[in-house]
Amino acid sequence: MTLIWNRFGLARTPFFQEPLEEGAQAADLARFFVGRDRDRAACITALSHDEQTRVVMVGDPGVGKTTLMNRVIADLRTGESPRPAWLVPASMPINLPGATTLTDFCVEVLRHVLDMRTQHQQSQQAQRGGARKVLAQAKGLGVAAKRAVVPGQDLWEQVTRVVRGATTLAPQIAGFGLSGQRTGGTVSIAAWVPLVRQALEQLVADTGCDLLIAVNNAENMARDTASNAAVVLQDARDVFMVPHVHWLFVGTPDFHSDVIVPTRQLAGIMQHPVVLAPLTADDIRELINKRYEALRVNGQVMTPPVPPDTVAALARIFIGDLRELLRALESAVLSMAPLGTGPLDLDTVMRVASQQQSELLAGKTRGAAWIHLQNIVLGSNATARPYVIHRFREADAVRILAPMRQPTVHSHKKQWLEDRLVRPERRSGASEWLTVTGTTLLAMLPEAIHRGYTSAQLLGGVDMGAQPAVTPLATTVQARRAGKERPKKK
Repeated sequence: MTLIWNRFGLARTPFFQEPLEEGAQAADLARFFVGRDRDRAACITALSHDEQTRVVMVGDPGVGKTTLMNRVIADLRTGESPRPAWLVPASMPINLPGATTLTDFCVEVLRHVLDMRTQHQQSQQAQRGGARKVLAQAKGLGVAAKRAVVPGQDLWEQVTRVVRGATTLAPQIAGFGLSGQRTGGTVSIAAWVPLVRQALEQLVADTGCDLLIAVNNAENMARDTASNAAVVLQDARDVFMVPHVHWLFVGTPDFHSDVIVPTRQLAGIMQHPVVLAPLTADDIRELINKRYEALRVNGQVMTPPVPPDTVAALARIFIGDLRELLRALESAVLSMAPLGTGPLDLDTVMRVASQQQSELLAGKTRGAAWIHLQNIVLGSNATARPYVIHRFREADAVRILAPMRQPTVHSHKKQWLEDRLVRPERRSGASEWLTVTGTTLLAMLPEAIHRGYTSAQLLGGVDMGAQPAVTPLATTVQARRAGKERPKKK
């Protein structure tokens, strides 16, 4: 695989889709991160403005939430914050599965607390160097050293046992104290939440630092039901109120709208979300130029596999889904590599990507649901129009597909969502917006060309929510209404 990219004068693929991270990829995080200056500043300010904060960062799939989260974490670690000292887990952020229970949540938080404690101890030991060994020798060789009394030692031993699964917590009847006895059945909130809170408070006292706990892909908690995720977070509410502990929840917009907003106890303590918009065309060009330049092989002439302007133009069809854009570009280049190493133009990339996306959607591009989705996006032969629709509501679909009835359209909508041909997006009142995925639009390219559209028209689709009050569709409706109006009697 590397040899293919070497032909272009590149060390490896410039279209990698993995989020930029700290650790082994720390250099990539510094070299390849582009844009988001305002979003970075907003997150850092929101996390730092008070002694306890709870920040929600939301954005559509593939928009770059994880990368921005990792950059914010790196900024806090290096001191780019009004608060002087931050302690951030060295491990990956908390990732919770669907149907998460309170036990799952608390165990993951405790795991990160232990990680931060170990990290702080190692840092302190490195700073002291050999001072501990010299002190032990001064107290006398051959004398058994007494065990040091560490504040909260019993607490940390208990937390360690819990995280390792050695014990299950149960509240004592008297005073709701914590015990380490094995018990069966459901663990009471009276046991888990106080333990997590006590561990957080003790770590703050031991280190003198502000703590950051990040929860990534928070929407997974609501995969089964939003109410279950809301109950878990509501039950853990006291954990979010510990001084000098800061929380960053990262997820899709529906995590905030379906889990946080409807739950008064959560909405009252969570800050207004930081909403990530898609990268601009200039950001996309900068991103791909940075990757080309950083991955250039010394001593070789670098030929861009896809020109930056072509990448920026193709990004419009993916409507902010950077991950899918990069995947499509990589697949197109690998498919065309045996034919040469010249840059691919926009039409070639779209044609090759269309073939590949059609294969990925095999079995989903047949039947009435697919045909009707094409008629919404491209317009039917009977209602040809000079524009393509990228975003729409169910009500728009009912109007476009008339005289089809609403229950039938709703059934098709469920099929589109199940097949991932569209994705749910922002809400306006009770209306759910549907965005046609880039994969779906590319699969429709042959039919679009057959109906007389150009590649540019497919790229420049219409957002039904961003159009002025009078659109071609609205004009037609108004004309029909005007024809039915009777002249007023004088």
